[in-house]
Amino acid sequence: MTIVDKIYDRQPELSTCDQKIAHVILKNPIEVVDKTISELAEEAGVSLASISRFCKTLGLAGFHQLKIELARVSEENTTQAVEKENFGGQLSEFVKDKEIELEKTFSQISQETCEKICGKLLHARAIQVIAEGNTYANAEDAVYK
Repeated sequence: MTIVDKIYDRQPELSTCDQKIAHVILKNPIEVVDKTISELAEEAGVSLASISRFCKTLGLAGFHQLKIELARVSEENTTQAVEKENFGGQLSEFVKDKEIELEKTFSQISQETCEKICGKLLHARAIQVIAEGNTYANAEDAVYK
């Protein structure tokens, strides 16, 4: 269940203040990813503490985690909508695109190098993930995985 689904699901039981926050988020989740907590609070007409309580209500650690979850949803929604009439064709295209991606990725490194990397990752005590620019959501996703 995505965070947007969770907000929709919990909406009837939310307080009036939380309803305001939910409305702003659901109106355009992608925009919220780029907002500060102050900007969201101002747009919703609530306090900063209300945003933090809203996040806790959803079972999140805080506003930062809300933004990460919303970024995941926005990444998922950037894919092309599936048309019912051509589902099989679109699915085939998707699989074909993923195969090409994997082939390009693995054509750039030898199997021996790939095995060494995987071995080091499997036996590492800690792994540091670094992001730059708009790749932060991908780095966070890597951390969770």
